[in-house]
Amino acid sequence: MDVRQGLLKGIDCGSGATGAVGGGMTGGSNGSMTGGGGMCFHPDTPVCLADGSTVRVGDVRIGDRLADGSSVQMTLEFLTDDLYQVGNVWVSGSHAVYEQGEWKRVRDAAGATRLAVSRQRVINLVTDTHRIQAGGKLFADYLEVGGAFRQSIWTNMVAKYGGVNHAMKAKASVA
Repeated sequence: MDVRQGLLKGIDCGSGATGAVGGGMTGGSNGSMTGGGGMCFHPDTPVCLADGSTVRVGDVRIGDRLADGSSVQMTLEFLTDDLYQVGNVWVSGSHAVYEQGEWKRVRDAAGATRLAVSRQRVINLVTDTHRIQAGGKLFADYLEVGGAFRQSIWTNMVAKYGGVNHAMKAKASVA
């Protein structure tokens, strides 16, 4: 199956989920890194920018402004076997999506279909609002996990890459 087939077709950057939903979150840094696991999007998933253009998540760079006005603070790259299709968005099952007035995991979302993939490269963004709009749906960014768990992820990445500066520069694609 070609996971890129048709993902960018028929995208309307003038419609979809809008506004801030749920509680505030803290965090966000500049830099890119790689790791394992992930609450992420297939690199060809379409996302709308503030200028009205549509780009692939894999082409979004630090500093880009998304359609909701949020600024991309960090990009992350992972491998996963847990990928689902929700509408025209291909996203890991553990990712949080706002649906019918509540946050839920993609794997539990209405109409989510698991895709047969193995070690698929996926991308996640960290934004200053901690929200990402894609395919007319609202998703939380990588830092949505919150609290001590989020801190342990960062601590592990710092340890893996040998310090904060190295962790933030790992696989850097600085804008």
